[in-house]
Amino acid sequence: MKMLPQDFFCRSVTTLAEELLGKVLIYEQGDQRKQAIITETEAYGGIDDAASHAHKGKTPRNWPMYEQGGYSYVYLIYGMHHCFNISAGDKGEGGAVLIRAVTTLPDEHVLTGPGRVGKFFGFTRAQSGYKITEQKSYIWVEDWGYTLENVQQTTRVGITKATDKMWRYLGTIARR
Repeated sequence: MKMLPQDFFCRSVTTLAEELLGKVLIYEQGDQRKQAIITETEAYGGIDDAASHAHKGKTPRNWPMYEQGGYSYVYLIYGMHHCFNISAGDKGEGGAVLIRAVTTLPDEHVLTGPGRVGKFFGFTRAQSGYKITEQKSYIWVEDWGYTLENVQQTTRVGITKATDKMWRYLGTIARR
């Protein structure tokens, strides 16, 4: 399989959030490789999205959101959960897609919630800022031909601002 190219990520946050469904997120660390099918995402825009970390501008924490699409953005919530995002769009836009749920491979264990996803992969803030379109980053996304069925578009969860945006995408893996 081949990693997705840079231009795949240089699209609107909502398009990227939907198109990431069914793709395989891979992380190699040392001799360990973890991989999972993405089954739920949420889009977060730039300064116009009050729920986005980019809403108040670029900071030392959220700078990957302002890079060209295809950078990892990992942040810590509640002092214990690392959440993994992928930047979207053009440089300076401030958008990212949160990976909310995955199905692990090869055992097909369903993990719901971005904290569980981060824990499975072992992500920390140290993985923030990786250019995931380069093999040397150790984090990348591939298309293995999985499709999702029963795809839904709903409002985002776990936020208190901009709760009306239908920017959450989820589905179940279609059996081959």
